Amino acid sequence: MPITLVGLFRDAMTAQRAAQDLAQAGFDQSLVSTASSANDVQRFGIPANHASLYSDAISRGGQMLTFQAPSEADARRAETIMDRDGAVDVEEIASGLQNAAPGETLQVIQERLLVGKREIERGGVRIRTYMTERPVSEQVTLREEHVNVERRPVDRPVDPSQINAFKEGTVELREHAEVPVVSKEARVVEEISIGKTSQQRTETVNDVVHETHVDIEQLTPAMSTEFSGMEDSYRSHFQQQFAGQNAQYETYAPAYRYGHSLAGQSQYQNADWTTVESSARTNWEAKNPGSWDRVRGAVQHAFQGAKTRTGSGGAKLI
Repeated sequence: MPITLVGLFRDAMTAQRAAQDLAQAGFDQSLVSTASSANDVQRFGIPANHASLYSDAISRGGQMLTFQAPSEADARRAETIMDRDGAVDVEEIASGLQNAAPGETLQVIQERLLVGKREIERGGVRIRTYMTERPVSEQVTLREEHVNVERRPVDRPVDPSQINAFKEGTVELREHAEVPVVSKEARVVEEISIGKTSQQRTETVNDVVHETHVDIEQLTPAMSTEFSGMEDSYRSHFQQQFAGQNAQYETYAPAYRYGHSLAGQSQYQNADWTTVESSARTNWEAKNPGSWDRVRGAVQHAFQGAKTRTGSGGAKLI
């Protein structure tokens, strides 16, 4: 028995990304449906206790996506994908989109990048000493003595002064020689100094911080007509202008909603599109960089259409 899975997203682009991820996961696109208006909620059979919450969330910019899961296993897989892509609890988003009560304070939260530092080990040097052997040789000059005994025959009378030598006796003459004497002397032949130096460097740390932006929209009695009341006109314009680009209306719905809201702001009550476009582009690009040229026609159509309907302007659509 098929299982219907309903996911509520904060905008159409997020819901479209979830639909694309379901397709990439192998699910048939025919199983995926979206609701971008309060009227669409009824055809999905949403329980009455949730239908009004979904309708209110969608009328304020939310987007509903349904998936007809063939099996419980497919439902679990699809639920994981939709949760990952930003599906929110209907009670949560509905409460977040409710009108603020008188005296209620809205907090604007901003993240700040705090950069500290800690010491880590980056390596070092290890020095060890050890002994080796190598043969060496040195030359030294040595002196040695040799005794030479030479006998030669003579015949002469004994000198009276030498008569005392005519007796027995012993004569010794010793030989001397030098020999090498080896000793060792330890000498310092090199010094190795071990130390550390430190230096400072400046490193740029890049990260992303989040902050809350507040858009204040001035509502006038003439603008009490809800966006959903003119959405059929916007869908028709989308089919004429953008359908040939393989795009879906849900992708452009935020642009139509943005142009519609501009028409209700007090500073633009008597302004035409030429006057409004510059500031409208700046505000749009601040949140959706690089997409203005693609959605400009949708914003202009919604702005001029809303002003025409409320009687606050007579500009012609181009």
